[in-house]
Amino acid sequence: MKKHIFFIAAAFLALFASCSNDEITISKTVNFTVDPSTVIEPFSAVEFNTGELESFNTDFKLRIRLFVYDSKGTLVERALGEYTNYAIQMKSYSFLQEGNYTAVAISDIYRPNNYFEYWTVSGEEKLSTLKISDTGYFGYEKSVLGVTKKSFYVQGGNQDVKINIQPAGALFLVYYRNIFTYSGVTSYELNVNRIQESLSFDSNGDFTVNSKNNNGKFDWRIDALDLEDWDQSTTKNVYSYAYQLPMKNVGLCFSYFSNGKGYLLGNGKTFNLEAGDGYFCVLELKDDTDGEVHTYYEKIAGTSSARMNSMELSKCVKLNCNQDVKRYDRTVGQYLYVKDID
Repeated sequence: MKKHIFFIAAAFLALFASCSNDEITISKTVNFTVDPSTVIEPFSAVEFNTGELESFNTDFKLRIRLFVYDSKGTLVERALGEYTNYAIQMKSYSFLQEGNYTAVAISDIYRPNNYFEYWTVSGEEKLSTLKISDTGYFGYEKSVLGVTKKSFYVQGGNQDVKINIQPAGALFLVYYRNIFTYSGVTSYELNVNRIQESLSFDSNGDFTVNSKNNNGKFDWRIDALDLEDWDQSTTKNVYSYAYQLPMKNVGLCFSYFSNGKGYLLGNGKTFNLEAGDGYFCVLELKDDTDGEVHTYYEKIAGTSSARMNSMELSKCVKLNCNQDVKRYDRTVGQYLYVKDID
């Protein structure tokens, strides 16, 4: 009888130990809330019309991607959400064991139909190989990218993790005034002498920007105004937006194209671009006071409308420059020298 009691007690202890082990390794529910509105908030002073960056037409979607990595930097969970504007928060949950984790939230805008995107994500299986690459369609307000990492520790009961995505780059309001002043001009552009290629992450979830340049030449455009797209009888001034990742010593300079050749308008201006910065770039093709061409490049302080009303344009050369610039043709995805452009 004592022998049977012993076996029963041993079985009970084994069952109790098994339950205790399960409690040690049991997963906890982690509720994620990802807010993309914080990507656009810093650019409110850049908006020409209040709120126009916060939503977009039905062809495009705001895409939010969430990657969760364990303490070894290995991907353990992922989530995806698609929305029509920046005002909607993404909700998701994961079952995670106790330990340290790093979440990376990425927001971008893409077109589901025909699957067109400004940014591609690769190497997401490991945090140290995660990479976000520019697809070559530089500029455009729809290329606004948001990236934020969040480190957290899972313990005890269920918990909530809130991530406010921050802008990964700087936004430019580009304004062209009196666009049909000069005959024989086919387009105007805003060129840069340094361009982004990608974002690379390290094992801590911090990213660095990989960029390229060509000895300071203004070989890339981040904005273009093709005059054939506008009605001369009804259009006088045009504005648009452009987006760039953080880089030091980025030169901005307007240019124009005539008879298949490009010409820079002056020497431009150089900035150290930081994430969340806003810039106001103006090409004044016929100033009311002297009738000459002026350019203006400045980091925005205050609202864009107030800045535009009080701006003091730095005088630039007339349309008689003779420096060729290389043009980036987005439609073919390769670099073309001006001599090759029809």
